[in-house]
Amino acid sequence: MTHPTLASADWQQTLQHAANLHAQGQLDPARAAYLALLVAQPQNPYIAKLLGLLEKDAGQWAMAARLLELSLSLQADYGTAMHLARVQAAQGQPALAKATLEQALALQPDSLEALHELALTLDQLGEYEEALALQMRCVALAPDNANLRYNMGRVLHALGRYDEAAEAYTEALARNPHFVAAAFNRGNSLHQALRMPEAIASFDLALSLEPGNANFHWSRALAALLHGDYTSGWQHYERRWTRDGGEPQRVFDVPQWTGREAIAGKTLLIHCEQGFGDVIQFSRYALDVIALGGRVVFGAPTTLHPLLRSMHPEIKTIIANHEHPGFDFHCPVMSLPYAFSTTVATVPAPCPYYLADSALVQAWHAKLGPRQRPCVGLVWFGNPKHLHDHRRSISLVALAPLLQLPLDFHSLQQDTRPQDEAALQQLPQIQHHGADLTDFAQTAALITRLDLVVTVDTSIAHLAGALGKPVWILVHAVPDYRWLLERADSPWYPSARLFRQTTPDSWSGALAEVRAALVAHFALAL
Repeated sequence: MTHPTLASADWQQTLQHAANLHAQGQLDPARAAYLALLVAQPQNPYIAKLLGLLEKDAGQWAMAARLLELSLSLQADYGTAMHLARVQAAQGQPALAKATLEQALALQPDSLEALHELALTLDQLGEYEEALALQMRCVALAPDNANLRYNMGRVLHALGRYDEAAEAYTEALARNPHFVAAAFNRGNSLHQALRMPEAIASFDLALSLEPGNANFHWSRALAALLHGDYTSGWQHYERRWTRDGGEPQRVFDVPQWTGREAIAGKTLLIHCEQGFGDVIQFSRYALDVIALGGRVVFGAPTTLHPLLRSMHPEIKTIIANHEHPGFDFHCPVMSLPYAFSTTVATVPAPCPYYLADSALVQAWHAKLGPRQRPCVGLVWFGNPKHLHDHRRSISLVALAPLLQLPLDFHSLQQDTRPQDEAALQQLPQIQHHGADLTDFAQTAALITRLDLVVTVDTSIAHLAGALGKPVWILVHAVPDYRWLLERADSPWYPSARLFRQTTPDSWSGALAEVRAALVAHFALAL
């Protein structure tokens, strides 16, 4: 059988027929026609490209990549390189896409399209400085393009240049006032820059453009709460259930208690959400429900049951709802501040509101023996699965300035990280009790035996505060909303003292302050 040649009329007709079939969405017959042509002319880059584009349309990414690579190897072509880079990106191969986009730019150095796509690819690879340089070139080529300004803002935010990122988003909004993503991300950058009133205003703009977006309500809530505006903060916090990554809202046969319904003589199920620290912090409201004449059933993990029951003899604890089906209302634990219309000035702080088990406390007294020196509990890392764990956890080695002091240190970490094990072996001044800290009740009993707890922002900070134990908390420069701004105390825990970073992600200054404070607190002779 003979095949049509490149110059023949049959070849042109076959190619046109294949192209028509492709355009009409008849991919299988178009593929057969293209394949016949490619078999006849295996060195023809144009046919390899067309067949590659068909496979791309068919979602056959691997085959599309191979054909486009073949075409590009036969003839350098800007369009083919751009198509190949997009296929590689769709396959989750940003490093390959980067190399291909660089080929495209070598062919057309001032292509805005290639510059922008390469910048986005570098952003995806975490090569932010290089991405920013390209984004700046893009903006110079098309200064009125709002999308380019927006993407430059994203890279600046990733670099921690939050003020500049906010300005880039502002420039994007100036060119497109309805650019809702720019308004939202500007709010995020302003939040990181601790420009809270401006962040709140930017989130409000995003909400005016897209009122039902739960992500916008969530971010607006966190900014307001951090700023101390609890009235609007708790209100927006109630929209948390449908945000990206949020917990699903639980459904019950009884209504949610909002604080507007009479609770006297009624039974309220308080159920957990989010982390242990959140439950410990907001479980205090059970006492307020009881003060209003209500009965409390607390649905929580068993590790918290002894502490929850220690708040009041009438509190019942359950794991599953069927264990106590007779409740009149339910309320998620994090909705209780909203139900009680809590402001910074009205935070209920009846600390201690948890009591450690006296038998467990005596057991720890016996285990540790007579006190020779002041005893300090230490927590230096939290749950690595936490979204912002990298902001709160620190290395054990970083605690060296504290560990040099003549104090007895007790690790309150239940587990150890691999990177800490060697250091712990070299630090006999730290007693590690991990195997004995089987639940929060044991940890609470040990904390009761100590003089002071120094901790990063984890559930143990809340536990120590709930027990009324002096607790010194290391707080990131951009803190969690509950620690507010520019204060060394907390309305939630009268026994807490906050040591804040002055430079984001650098703990040296805060740890130096903790060391000096320990020396003064215990009147240490150095």
